Amino acid sequence: MRLLHAKTKEFQEFFDTQIPPYAILSHTWGEQEATFEDIRRPGFDRKLGLRKRKLGWSKIHGCCHQALADGLDWVWIDTCNIDKSSSAELSEAINSMFNWYSDAEKCYALLSDVCDRDELYSKRPIRWFTRGWTLQELLAPREVIFYSRDWHQIATKLADADLIGSITGINPGTLVRQGRLLAPCTAVKMSWAAQRSTSRSEDLAYCLMGLFDVNMPTLYGEGGVKAFRRLQEEIIKKTDDQSVFVWGKQKMIRELGLITHIYSCKAFASTPGDFRECGAIKVPHGDVTFFSRSPLGKPRELIETNTHHFVTNRGISIKLPICQMDPFTYLVLFNCFPNRDLESLLAVLYRKDSQYNIYTRLDEYPVLQIPEDQIRVVEEGGNQKATSEETEKVLWSSTRIYTFVKTTVYLRI
Repeated sequence: MRLLHAKTKEFQEFFDTQIPPYAILSHTWGEQEATFEDIRRPGFDRKLGLRKRKLGWSKIHGCCHQALADGLDWVWIDTCNIDKSSSAELSEAINSMFNWYSDAEKCYALLSDVCDRDELYSKRPIRWFTRGWTLQELLAPREVIFYSRDWHQIATKLADADLIGSITGINPGTLVRQGRLLAPCTAVKMSWAAQRSTSRSEDLAYCLMGLFDVNMPTLYGEGGVKAFRRLQEEIIKKTDDQSVFVWGKQKMIRELGLITHIYSCKAFASTPGDFRECGAIKVPHGDVTFFSRSPLGKPRELIETNTHHFVTNRGISIKLPICQMDPFTYLVLFNCFPNRDLESLLAVLYRKDSQYNIYTRLDEYPVLQIPEDQIRVVEEGGNQKATSEETEKVLWSSTRIYTFVKTTVYLRI
């Protein structure tokens, strides 16, 4: 890790346990940023720096001044501490950045378009809260201190968690916890980035790697959709959390109209924006299980679904409950709840390619909420007929029971 000395403005390399306490800067890039090449240039005046030539020098000066005031001799600033002429170093930095922010003694968040604290309460978008990279810079560090453009402290993450939560849509309880954020599910974490943007489309995927504790090569030029698909592939290698598949708008199953086959899409989302309405989704903790109830509301059975999914040349191989709606269309049931009430499960419509057992998501339909008392799950080869009690319940209430059969399917990606 390359750090900048706050007094001398000299760089020094450190490795693992040798890394000293340091402060780290979180900001949004602007014009005339001071770079690694600028500071390393022969004849660079470290006292005056680039003050007269580059506006970005004020960030470096402000960060160093604040670090020294806090008793820290070293700082890390992304504009100048990375040699971006080296693709290998840039890739290493991107894959390490979450850890670097997490290990910092203090993180200074500079809001370059904010003059005072009152502006945090306004409805005007503040640029720092709209950028992709600043999401992990908010969540990873233990201590985040917010400064105005003139380096006046206006807030902290811990003391102002409710205010920061109202701006970002992140639960204040999550903000005060530091680390990898194991509690929120994949879909919820994605929803935090749904309305953020990056200058390069691929960075919208790369900036989320640390949030999910995954690593992958950075391939600028591959495009944002491919990069985001690779990110999701890496995520499902580490978790059985199925909420990654339930992106999109939600509706109750009773609102489902006539099923037609017009547009299809992949099981994976194309951008974090597809998770915009997924901020309330819950998944069971521990062993992933379905708890299926009978139409009479009595507990029926606990069906384990903690099956590993993996990527094949046919798609994602996964064992899931499916319910046939017509000769070609199936409801695929995922072990996710739409909200904390835990009274419904989420299902997605897929069309089956009968020859290869590949299921393709129907793009024009929302994710469907199915009340738990309308769900019946059976093992493949089990009895799919409703009992007499179930039949009587349906006749009296006109409530449809959806019978799902657990089977291995391939979801097209």
